[in-house]
Amino acid sequence: MAKPNMMYAFDHIPVLINTTGGNMPTYAADYPFAFSANGQQPYGGGGTYSDSDGIWLQSAAASQFIGSAYVLAMGTWRLPASAIWTSSQQRSYVGFHFKISSSLPPVPSATGILGYYQGATLTPLVAYADFTWVLGQMYYVEVMLDRTTNARTVWVDGNMVVNAAALATTTYAGTDQLSFCNTYAISGQSATSGFNYKDIYGMDDVIGAGATGRLGPITSKPITIANATGNGWTPSTGSISSALNTAINTTTPSTPNVTTAVDGTPLAATFQTTADAGAVIQGVLMIAAGSKNPATGTTIRSTLSDQAQPPNVLTLNPVPLPASSFVYGKVMGFLPTAPDGSSWNAAKIAALNASIVASAT
Repeated sequence: MAKPNMMYAFDHIPVLINTTGGNMPTYAADYPFAFSANGQQPYGGGGTYSDSDGIWLQSAAASQFIGSAYVLAMGTWRLPASAIWTSSQQRSYVGFHFKISSSLPPVPSATGILGYYQGATLTPLVAYADFTWVLGQMYYVEVMLDRTTNARTVWVDGNMVVNAAALATTTYAGTDQLSFCNTYAISGQSATSGFNYKDIYGMDDVIGAGATGRLGPITSKPITIANATGNGWTPSTGSISSALNTAINTTTPSTPNVTTAVDGTPLAATFQTTADAGAVIQGVLMIAAGSKNPATGTTIRSTLSDQAQPPNVLTLNPVPLPASSFVYGKVMGFLPTAPDGSSWNAAKIAALNASIVASAT
């Protein structure tokens, strides 16, 4: 089974909904989601939404009386299939948590929760009519595409709800897209609502490898800095770890911050996570935000090592920082396995040592 390029979680993105995708374009620089507002009035809004279950990617709209009926029009989030599947294998899986917030007017059965674009051809993968959704309840939805039998199989909270014909063509193309909340106009009484998505994860299945099971429910858990030290690394306030662990917000998006050492001295850091001690962790996503002095060229270079002797080392993606203004949501690496090649768990995350250097480019 191939591992995915990414798992998409949104906990680091400040909450905002608007017609251009809220804060996603600014605070998730390496997340290739594109938001398309609905062409009818009122235009559908998109962005990030928060409730007791966390931060969600949302497509939302408020209904408006047009002509002789109320219309609720939601926008669409599109994600290149190549961003979540590594290759054109015969089976592909995608899982995510889903919730409908607020109320809904009567909904056409074709309204899409998840779809698949092949060029201009849209195939529903999960339709509103596939399941009886309870407003405000969180579900784990999983879809398998089988290009050999041309079938889609959908599970909701572990129960199969659909096993039916799927794609217009089984040929995989790099231009294929996943469509979260397909765009449909909804007529009925006055209402506001949102389709919400989080913990989006995918995997390819190699036929004949025996891996024909489902992904199973996957939930993102934040990783924070436990301890951080480095001569010349200076927090704008408090400690280095508290400054790095403070969530980015829209009012002061670049403070608190940590100024890097200029002589190449590394920042040494360890991590902690809220993941359950016995949980098998499917992957670790590291992201970064920062800027550079306009007179210098600066790149953040990082390695992770474990407690083995000699230690196993993982090198993360270098992150170039722009002059004067911050860049957010830069992916340092999605790591499907621990440094020793085994599956992650909470103890292995806590045992990591990170070395981060700001180097001239």
